Amino acid sequence: MHFKDHVFPTLTDDEYYKKKYPISEWSCIYSGDAFEAGYDTQQTNNNGVSESSTDNKIVYDYTNKEWKSVPDKNHKENGKNNQLELIKVESQNSNGYIAINKMRKLKDGSIGEGFYFCLIHNDNALCGSGESIKINGKLIPPQDAFKLLSSVSFDEN
Repeated sequence: MHFKDHVFPTLTDDEYYKKKYPISEWSCIYSGDAFEAGYDTQQTNNNGVSESSTDNKIVYDYTNKEWKSVPDKNHKENGKNNQLELIKVESQNSNGYIAINKMRKLKDGSIGEGFYFCLIHNDNALCGSGESIKINGKLIPPQDAFKLLSSVSFDEN
């Protein structure tokens, strides 16, 4: 697959991947697994009970052939509203979504915007995650990852 970064188009690959890259994790899975799994923030607590930090989750609606945001019955209220924002992604030869979590615990321990994405191409899916990054004091939000993912084109091999 190939993509075009609209924020840092002039960096070398080495500079880009080591310093500026908004996506920290990629994985390739079968598209059927991506459709079945969708995305949620559920984790098992110390008592073995599933809890979700957001009041919704992302699922694939097979009838309407689209990604949807639906309520998550395992949401654990902690005094702060937190809902995943669903953004549908269409690229040259794939489609999918980005789920933005505005209250995700980031790598540095702070709370900020994180995201999860999945792009479907034929029988395969490219999924991953990342978070907002600061560069020269400027916050690069998940919407810039959306632009990057919208530019993805998969090889047909």
